[in-house]
Amino acid sequence: MFPFTAKATTFEVNLPGVCTFYLTVYDQTNTPSCYPAKYEVAVSEMQAIRVELIWDVPGRSDGTTPRQLADLDLHFVHPWAAGPDLDGDGEPDGWYDIPFDCFWFNPHPNWGSYDPSPHDDPEWEEHDDGETVVLELPEKVTYKAGVHYFQGSGPPAEATVRVLIYDQVVYETAAVELNPLDMWEVLSIEWPSGKVIVAQDDDGDPRITPKYQNPYFWVD
Repeated sequence: MFPFTAKATTFEVNLPGVCTFYLTVYDQTNTPSCYPAKYEVAVSEMQAIRVELIWDVPGRSDGTTPRQLADLDLHFVHPWAAGPDLDGDGEPDGWYDIPFDCFWFNPHPNWGSYDPSPHDDPEWEEHDDGETVVLELPEKVTYKAGVHYFQGSGPPAEATVRVLIYDQVVYETAAVELNPLDMWEVLSIEWPSGKVIVAQDDDGDPRITPKYQNPYFWVD
């Protein structure tokens, strides 16, 4: 129970459940009301940012999953990410940076407070049909999402990325064909506006860097 004496205050909720608020009013003689007012607020576990990757391999046979044929990886990058400039744009790419790229090798990096109560760190998960990254308490920064075809060989794959803001779909790409070692810079997400900025090359096509291979993550 947290006492508040200010005329106006805020209370940040970090966990889902029911929060009960009580209000006691005092008159000019400092006499409290007979009974405190009571108000309950249900807090749901909504995800501020959720990025989803799914892919398929055209012509794959029944009983074979896309993941068995093509190894695609979702990356979610903090603006502090550095690393080499492999795409040649004069800026660090950010992909595969530890700790500021959330991906399969760095599935739950520490980007925020060391207090584990606030859900201010991203979390990567692998599913049968793709991969996701979830960030429940974003910072006031711009994040970047991308997809890498990690294998050095394999069939072309068709990748789709979807962005949800507070559980509502705000953007979904068309299927984009990726070949082995393609690095697709998909989009950026501004926070707190939630604005999605699609990455494109000079011709307005998806921004893809071929033969992309980070020197610390070699592919045989």
